[in-house]
Amino acid sequence: CNTSSLSYPPSISTQTIIAILNYHWMLIFLCTACLFITFIIVLYFYKQQKHAQSSKVAPANVIITSSASQIDDLNDPISFVQLSLPPPPYTSVFTNISE
Repeated sequence: CNTSSLSYPPSISTQTIIAILNYHWMLIFLCTACLFITFIIVLYFYKQQKHAQSSKVAPANVIITSSASQIDDLNDPISFVQLSLPPPPYTSVFTNISE
């Protein structure tokens, strides 16, 4: 029985891996660097988007009344927007009216 005629599947040895790394080390380094930079950019934009969604912006309070719109025979409700900013002082309102 001749055992040398049997075909064994080729195995990757440590020397083969070292030879591949020595020959393609620049390509492997560039691919790793590109993947790392892409990961950092995606993480940056993800954190920006998450921060923009969680930022506390006071919404405008909308009060909808349907009875005030009967003047012109319109059935659309009128919306009064109450802003979250405080009203201006009365002195500036009266000076704007007098001008």
